[in-house]
Order: sequence, then C-alpha cells, then structure tokens
Amino acid sequence: MNILRSLIIVSILTLLVVLPAYAEDDPLVRLTVKAKIKSNVHIEWEKLPDTDPRYIAFAKNRTTQSVKKNEKCQFFALASHCNRNEKIILLPFALLVKLRTNDPTKIVKIHVENLKSEGGKRIIPVEKLSVSINGGSDQFFIEDIALLQQQEGSELKELALLFCLHTTMHDKSGKYSANFSFITSDIP
Repeated sequence: MNILRSLIIVSILTLLVVLPAYAEDDPLVRLTVKAKIKSNVHIEWEKLPDTDPRYIAFAKNRTTQSVKKNEKCQFFALASHCNRNEKIILLPFALLVKLRTNDPTKIVKIHVENLKSEGGKRIIPVEKLSVSINGGSDQFFIEDIALLQQQEGSELKELALLFCLHTTMHDKSGKYSANFSFITSDIP
C-alpha cells in the first residue's frame, strides 16, 4: 500500500514538473488527477503445535479466562469432563493470524468444515467445534466466525485462535481432521 502511495505521489510530481514547461504559452493550466486504489486484504497465519511456548501461553491464558468467567466447563490441561456425557478437548494446535485490509467494507471470517475421520467414514459436526479468540469466550461454528469486522482493517490485527472440540459418548474415537479457510466478503 505504501508503494502504491509512493507511485501516485511520484506521478503527480512528474505531472507538475512537466506541465509548466508546456504552460508558457497559456498562463492558466488546470489539472485533474484521479487515482483508483484497489481493495486489498492481507492474511498471514501460522499453525502452532502444542509444544510451542506461544501455544502453551495461550492455553494457560485460556484456562485462566475460563475459570475467571465461571463457565459451565473449565479447561484443565488438554481435556476435562463437564458431565458424564460431554468431554471438552483443547485441540493440540493454535492458529496465530494476522489480518489487515484497506477496504472498510471488508469482513474476514474463518470457515471450518465438518471433522472427518481417516478414511472419511465418520463425521463430527462442525457445530461441536468452538474457538476462543485471544482468550475470549468460546464461539461455536454454527456459522462462519468473523475475525475482522468492518472498519477494523487499517491496522494490523493479531489474533490467537484456540480450538475446542465438545464430544459425547456418541462420537467415535479416532483421528479426525478438518479443513479451515478464510473468507472475505463485502458489506454494501
């Protein structure tokens, strides 16, 4: 974005220097400059394994925040039992996301697909997955979750995303995976 501004300024200065040379015959010169800057969204992300010191700090902060908020289920280490039927598992990774946009009408959301077992025979619905953003309260993936709202985009926004899976005895054990994607949309 700074490069684009520099190019526009250089172009304007060049026009202002060249035009007076041709304006000797006509003392009145009018100049109109129009610039169109394209909408741009910048997204960086990094997956942090549970052995990364940053993940450990985020998880510890998440545990502290959960206890302070007196939530129904409290997080201790990687998993805890809320009642006989539900178990919450703090997934062994976090996403560190950096976002910025020059368009005040842009919203950036995270989209997650259903969790599928190896071989794809078993599915855990995405609605059982929640995310804590920067240690905040859990938000369930009933729909895509906004990471960057309108008018927030001009400054670099850094987010730590911790994911929790809410399972029951009906969810079969195994290795599951899910696809994550970032979606940008315009608000009229």
